[in-house]
Amino acid sequence: MSAADDERWLTRALAELESPDTVLFLVEGVAGAGKSRLVDRVPACGGVCGAERLTVVLTAAGGRVVRWRSPESEPVRTPLSALVRSSGPVLLVVEDVHQADPRWLHQLRRLLEDPPPGLVCLLTYRPEELPAPGLVLGRTAHLPARLDVQRLRLAPLSPAEVGQMAAARLGEGRCPPEVVSALHLRSAGNPQVVVDLLRALTGVAGRGDGELRVEDVHAVGVPARLAQLVLGRDEALADEHRPVVRAAAVLGATALTTMPLSGPASAIAPGVSSGTAAATVPELAAIAGLDDEDGRLAVVAALEDAVLQEGDQARYGFPIPLASIAVYEGMPGPVRQELHRRAADVLALRRPVPWGDVAAHRLSGGQMRHWARAVAQAAFGHTRRGEHESAARLLEEALASPAAHTEVRVHLGPLLARSAAWASGTDRTAVLLAEIADDEGLPEDVRVEVRLHLGLLLHSQRGLGERGRSELRAVADRVRTQPAAAARAMSELAKTHWPGTALSENLRRLRQAEAAADDSGDPCARAAVAADRVAVLMSIGDPGAYRLADQLADGAHVPDAHVPGAHAPGAHVPDVHVPGAHAPDAHVPGAHAPASQGHTARGLYDAAHAALWLGHSTRAGRLLRAGADRAVRYGARNLERAGQGTALLLDWTSGRWTNLTERCQATLRDGHPLSGPAARVVLGLLALARGERGEAAAWLSADGLPGPDRGPVPLLSAAAAARVRLALAGADSASAVAESVVAWAALREKGVWAWASDLAPWAVRAMAGAGQRGPAAEMTAELAAFADEAGAWAAPAAAAASLWCRGILAETGDEPGGAAAAYQEASASYGRLPRPYEAALTLEAAGRCAMAAAPGDTDAALRELTASADRFQDLGAVRDATRVRALLRAHRGEGPNRSPGRPSYGTRLSPREEEVSSLAAAGMRNKEIAATLHLSARTVEQHVSQAMRKLGVASRRDLAGPRTSE
Repeated sequence: MSAADDERWLTRALAELESPDTVLFLVEGVAGAGKSRLVDRVPACGGVCGAERLTVVLTAAGGRVVRWRSPESEPVRTPLSALVRSSGPVLLVVEDVHQADPRWLHQLRRLLEDPPPGLVCLLTYRPEELPAPGLVLGRTAHLPARLDVQRLRLAPLSPAEVGQMAAARLGEGRCPPEVVSALHLRSAGNPQVVVDLLRALTGVAGRGDGELRVEDVHAVGVPARLAQLVLGRDEALADEHRPVVRAAAVLGATALTTMPLSGPASAIAPGVSSGTAAATVPELAAIAGLDDEDGRLAVVAALEDAVLQEGDQARYGFPIPLASIAVYEGMPGPVRQELHRRAADVLALRRPVPWGDVAAHRLSGGQMRHWARAVAQAAFGHTRRGEHESAARLLEEALASPAAHTEVRVHLGPLLARSAAWASGTDRTAVLLAEIADDEGLPEDVRVEVRLHLGLLLHSQRGLGERGRSELRAVADRVRTQPAAAARAMSELAKTHWPGTALSENLRRLRQAEAAADDSGDPCARAAVAADRVAVLMSIGDPGAYRLADQLADGAHVPDAHVPGAHAPGAHVPDVHVPGAHAPDAHVPGAHAPASQGHTARGLYDAAHAALWLGHSTRAGRLLRAGADRAVRYGARNLERAGQGTALLLDWTSGRWTNLTERCQATLRDGHPLSGPAARVVLGLLALARGERGEAAAWLSADGLPGPDRGPVPLLSAAAAARVRLALAGADSASAVAESVVAWAALREKGVWAWASDLAPWAVRAMAGAGQRGPAAEMTAELAAFADEAGAWAAPAAAAASLWCRGILAETGDEPGGAAAAYQEASASYGRLPRPYEAALTLEAAGRCAMAAAPGDTDAALRELTASADRFQDLGAVRDATRVRALLRAHRGEGPNRSPGRPSYGTRLSPREEEVSSLAAAGMRNKEIAATLHLSARTVEQHVSQAMRKLGVASRRDLAGPRTSE
């Protein structure tokens, strides 16, 4: 049960009593378990309602009585039995019975051996401090049959209860889950210790936003109350028994230090873990330097004095983990060092060996050579279990240590490099790898391997494109001496979505990578290159890529199949020979999760990203899910985080906008350098669709997105498309044209035309609207050439965008009939992808042009416009829905069937006031609303004023919400 369950149980038990029931409740709990708080919160109720409540607090010097709701206490001068019998019905609470002297125990026994009718008695005590274990009232107590006896053992706080206490004490949002876990782990859920820790954390600043960190919990140390308790109990032991307590303290304190790296230990008893925080009697004896018999006697004494506690598997440790630190800090340094050495020797005999803890003991014991070996073994263990984050953090700590001399860097540097490929690489990782790569005193092969992974980290994780490419080019030049590393470097340089190289250069690098991987004979290099090949071919719409990507998603072996050439001169990519692509990683002996699985996950994520831009939403979702499954199984946390950006973009294009804003903001808080920019672009697009132009401009600002030489080209192209549209909405033709020219030039330089699908319609509209029909037609032709060559099946987004562009050229060329037909085809194409927002935009354009083409027959056009307005409304695109409805209303106002005079709406909003107030509540200024609805700014001002008066609000923002209109 939890602490809350304990309180509910006792309250219910009291409420169900019936007079003249006579009941004894034994409430037991360790020091700080909350016994006094529990009985104070339990009222006299149920069968004891109306009874006087007497509380007797026992101490070594006697007892004091506190009457119900009286702030005063007085010494107990009357014998307990007489005091109770003279008070009528009584709820008697006797606290701290473990401190009762023989006289008081005798009085309690006499009262309970012949209790008066209706007596309800609650006794609280610490079971670990009873003079005779289990005998609350001593060995001579006789409890009659008519006395109902019930025992309640208080449970520690659950993690959820610790979290609630933390939120109440420190404020909501200050304690993230990892901080709550640290509080619960170190306190073992002991309420008093949790309260003391929270008091100590009250004045801690935390991060910049006030959120606390795990390091803050560690820094507050041991509460004075807990230190006094454990040190007092330790001091009461005989000198010959105390060494086992010191041995347990060394184990417990070190386990707390290494816990964030190796994961939380499973709690067997409160605070006693089956991990390295607890040990068997022979282990404790060996660490303490005692023989087995002396060790056994010492452990028994420590248990009897409640210094240690027994857990599962006959292992013993401190009941509250933090108590170990109090004892540990009181030891002389030489004693601690010797105990650490013995602890390392003892733990090294366990199976499996807890290498992380062994390494910590070796380091604290001054055994540097053994320490480095243990760190390496611990990292291997984490990697085999897919715990790449833990491996990377462990290796970072080791390599950042002053003890990391040259030999240590030689052995641990490559391990950190390999782990960083799958973990969430940090700035600290990059700094350490750079130091090792530049250390000319290290072997050349070590430096090359470390430089490879440094380049991968900078290029694909940290958003430092050119710096990462520079490191990768240096490794690629080693193709003769280290072909496996060179293959990986060239394969990364072959990825098309990074700026700086043309498509033809990417494809040349891919051919070189395939040859180098084949020459190397390294299965992991082959698997890595094969995975990159799928993504490269997918990005250019090569038909063979779809089959390879589906095979990756299905878990099939990557075949040595011929893939037709890419759609560019000299773009033929030779076959990749990948025998044993799923063989264990040669760099990690005995790996249970082969690194080829990690490369497969990476290939699936990259293929999903490419499929998204091609317009294959369903396939992109399938590849993304398959990549996530592989990444979770392999422990590739970085891939999971990077994939969040693709997932957000996919939800945007597919029209899954529910809670999309919140998910984008959560991704931004995560801080990943690749998924964060994607979240910003989606937030900008959402704001633009809602008509919140100021907010859209802030999210899409170049200041908040990667520079043109750092970010993924397709994402930067999508951001540029949104900025062009934003400029067009503000009637800023010059900015729209300038943005279009720069963005299109970048796409033309890259040569991957699938990424023009988002930009093309808005760039063509900007150019044609500014009278530059030649460049607009050229843009349309370039996209159409790619769409025709790839085919609508291979590149459906480009095919749909090409139709949209043709419609724009026809509309701006005063050919409304041809424009309507092109827009209708585009809308149908977008609907099949599905991309509902673009489908609604092109359907609106089709209706608008159809009305212009046939003013006398507008029924079909009006149906198209109405359908597009409904689609916009369903998506939440307020600005677009309002614009279309304004067009519909303007047309109906010109119709022959309109009744004369203006309709009266009284206190209700008119349809026009509804439209204006919706846009005003979204943050649009009067001038912007006027441009959207084709009204004068003065008319907009009047509508806003009328709407605020009718709704009784004082602010434009308050216009949001339900309104009544016809």
